[in-house]
Amino acid sequence: MIHVYAGEPFHKIIINDLNILGLELLEYRYDTPMYLYRFIDNVLFDNITLDGNKACSVEGKPEIARLDDLTSNELEMLVEETLGTRNPTVVNIEDKQCYVAKVEYG
Repeated sequence: MIHVYAGEPFHKIIINDLNILGLELLEYRYDTPMYLYRFIDNVLFDNITLDGNKACSVEGKPEIARLDDLTSNELEMLVEETLGTRNPTVVNIEDKQCYVAKVEYG
């Protein structure tokens, strides 16, 4: 913004106090839902899949489901715990425990 709107040359712009890693998805334009999942011992979403048929199970439910079958209550939509639910649902994918977020068109 400083370069485009204020005309400041790139070599004169100094940015401090940024997080090491940022994630901001502004718009998703595919008809197929995208699933992001992060392992419960990690703070980053480091796995992405478009495969809604991927087998999974939800903690406390004995049956095997697919990612497409998860309800909105079983999906953690926000990256940061302070912004999301206090007790997100644990989903088991390939014998690994994780939280899952579903991103749809828009």
